[in-house]
Amino acid sequence: MGTLPTRWAARMANAALTAQVQFDYAVATAASESAAHAADWIERAWPQSPLRAMAVSVFRSQARERAQAARNVLARARRQCGLAYAAM
Repeated sequence: MGTLPTRWAARMANAALTAQVQFDYAVATAASESAAHAADWIERAWPQSPLRAMAVSVFRSQARERAQAARNVLARARRQCGLAYAAM
C-alpha cells in the first residue's frame, strides 16, 4: 500500500487535533457550568449558615477555575496549532 500522501496525513492530524481541542473545551465548559449550577442550588436550598457560605464559595471558585481552563484550551490551540476556530 505504501505511505499516506502528506496532505491527507496533515488533514487527518488536523481533524484529530481539532476534535481533541473541542472535547477538552466542552468538558471544561460543562464542569464550569455544573459548579456554578451547584452553587446556585445551594444558595436557594440551604439555610443561611457558615457551612452554606463555605460551600458556595468553593463551588464558585471551581466554576472560575474551570472557565479559565476552557479559555486556556483555546489559547493553547491558537498558540500551538494556529487553529482558526480557536477564536470562540
